[in-house]
Amino acid sequence: GTSLQVTFEGRNDYPTWMPDGESLTFYSSRAGSIDLWTKPADGSAQAVLQLDRERSVYESLWSPDGEWLLYRTDVNAQGGGDILALRTDPDSDPVPLLATEFEEVSPRLSPDGRWLAYSSDETGQHEVYVRPFPNTGGKWVVSTSGGFWPVWAHSGRELFYLNGEGELVAVQVGTEPTCSPGQSVVLFSAADFQNSRGHAQYDVTPDDDRFIMIRPVGGGAAGRLIVVLNFFEELKRLVPN
Repeated sequence: GTSLQVTFEGRNDYPTWMPDGESLTFYSSRAGSIDLWTKPADGSAQAVLQLDRERSVYESLWSPDGEWLLYRTDVNAQGGGDILALRTDPDSDPVPLLATEFEEVSPRLSPDGRWLAYSSDETGQHEVYVRPFPNTGGKWVVSTSGGFWPVWAHSGRELFYLNGEGELVAVQVGTEPTCSPGQSVVLFSAADFQNSRGHAQYDVTPDDDRFIMIRPVGGGAAGRLIVVLNFFEELKRLVPN
């Protein structure tokens, strides 16, 4: 169908749906710093400031019940990327879920809101981990040869990620009574699709049957610079009057 431009001021990126499916939360530079803003997806109202912190805030996501806003800080700031959560209660303080000297990025909550998947370089390379949420005691490693950009299946029984070879991997994940990553299988190479350092550039459809990815368009003829000599003589010839 037709597209609708939602944002116009500054740099705007990494949109995420609010639980009501009617508004988007995204990071924006419109106020000078990188903060989180929320705006109706149909553009019917102005964006409102959702979260303003001293450290720039990039990735964000809402818990399925709408009671928590999770966010990730700038990976280039001191301490690398940290993952924090804030209750929607206006008097609440941020809760540090993962605030270490390592780089923690790509937070994703399971569909039931009980499990937090993320990527961390604590072993020297990025791997995918799962922790309980909101009490993040204990962790389980999901990937074994590099892992980036975890995305939960809507069934809650699978977790997808990209491995160190740029392949999309599916892992069976049991969550009752505790987390138990199981067998993994490589689905296909995603090396030709767009990716970024800390944020998943793909998603899975609600029926878990298809993936949505961005394939960069390359190639094509290079731009040419054309010089026209005796321009005014040519103009007189084409437009005598």
